[in-house]
Amino acid sequence: MKQGARRIWTVLGASFIACALPVLSAGQEVRVSRPVNSLATSLAQAESAFDQGDVVTAARGYAAVLAVDPTHPRALFRLAQLRRDDSDTATTLLQKYVGIVPSDAWGHLALADAFARGGQADRALRAYGEALAQAPQDRDIRLGRPRLLERMGRTDAAIGAYEAWLAESPADGEALRELAVARQRAGRSQGAARALERAQELAPNDTDLARRIDALRVRTAPALEVGFIGGGETGASTSGASVGAEFPAGDAGRFGVHYQRRRVASFGDAAQTQRFGFSASGRPRSNIQLNLNGGAMWGPSLGDAEASGLHPDVAFRVRRSSAGQGPILLVKAQRDSIAVTPDLVRAPVSRTQVVTSVDVPVGGPWRIRGQTRVAALTRGDERNRRTGVTAGMGVAIAPEVRLSSQWHQTRNGNPTARGYFAPAIAEVAEIGLELEREYDRATIALDAGGGLQRIQRANQPMGSWAPTLRAWGLVAWNMGMRQQLLLEFESYDSQVSDAVIVTDRWRYASVTMSFRFALR
Repeated sequence: MKQGARRIWTVLGASFIACALPVLSAGQEVRVSRPVNSLATSLAQAESAFDQGDVVTAARGYAAVLAVDPTHPRALFRLAQLRRDDSDTATTLLQKYVGIVPSDAWGHLALADAFARGGQADRALRAYGEALAQAPQDRDIRLGRPRLLERMGRTDAAIGAYEAWLAESPADGEALRELAVARQRAGRSQGAARALERAQELAPNDTDLARRIDALRVRTAPALEVGFIGGGETGASTSGASVGAEFPAGDAGRFGVHYQRRRVASFGDAAQTQRFGFSASGRPRSNIQLNLNGGAMWGPSLGDAEASGLHPDVAFRVRRSSAGQGPILLVKAQRDSIAVTPDLVRAPVSRTQVVTSVDVPVGGPWRIRGQTRVAALTRGDERNRRTGVTAGMGVAIAPEVRLSSQWHQTRNGNPTARGYFAPAIAEVAEIGLELEREYDRATIALDAGGGLQRIQRANQPMGSWAPTLRAWGLVAWNMGMRQQLLLEFESYDSQVSDAVIVTDRWRYASVTMSFRFALR
């Protein structure tokens, strides 16, 4: 993508000499009173500084040229190039440029790129149409459309445009590589590998292509995973192990099965649970992700340690994102059984819950976040309705780092429920940090926060504020081409949780370690 954008500017600069210098010469013949020496000196200084990479001096020189001649084509283009990160300024300068040199296809393509960076998708596509009208047979102009669509986050349309071009030019290795990147971004790893294999046929000695193909094949291959969990919370501890297998399902889907065995202990009492489940995921479109999980848990029944109670569960999740940095909508519906103590293993809390989350941009790096939660909790003949809302803001302080501030409120319709803690009202105000970073052999993710909390018990006034902390992290380390170590940790020091907890002085920590082996 970045190479395609740089190509626009590089070729535009080269084509400028043929297109713009005649205009400049004609302007000099008409306006003989112009201070030509001053203009020529400023232009020469700007060009020299530009060639040497002195951005500040170059920008000052081109601005001086435009102060003398506001319609100077080369100064307009060069200054737009230097102001590329400021989409509004670059757009204004390039609009002037294409008005002076309307026949320059690359000028229109550069304008389309500036519109796209400013989030003006429709105007970007119209500018691209002008570029295509000026040079309908030019390869780079033709490839400008899928590259432009990719920059605007319209990955599916970009894939279609690449495929249309490759139907005409199947031996275009560069386009095949770019198609592979777009397919991978859309979650179509198998299709990405096929595109790279076609590119490798054109360049059989390219070792980088071979490495990328092998990495994609490993990622899409069937896999085995063995995991171990250890955790503790106030009044209880958990340990267990799991084993699972995962298989590809189509170009952008996975299907898996797994088995887990856990032991829950509390104050000398203990109980064991087993669970068999399945998982399925897919991306029908690049901006839509679907996840389905289900299975059943069984353990001893209340009053009869030898009898087994079966508790089915299912969860469905859909996430829809918009092009570029647009709104994100997430909806999750689940039915499960919560068994965090031996007593709850024998008589678990059945939860039916729907969660809806939105994440909306409000300008620049700022985003507004909101969430609603509605759950029905059932244990025996006891019913409880739990509702929750979350509101807050987030800001990206770096491409992989975000800060957030959030306020949560949870209400329980039955604050006297037995077997778990259900305050009438619970409130949390916190500041959080989110980090996700990829390295050559590892990926690190972190979501941590801290703030203040307070609760209101049944028939009592609202309590005082107290500190709260939470942290979740994941490290995925590639031990080799086909082996991966996953280390996940989670910790809470809180009186408030959207989960089912057993005490108002709740602390929790767990570590899960998994080994994943690709079968290829």
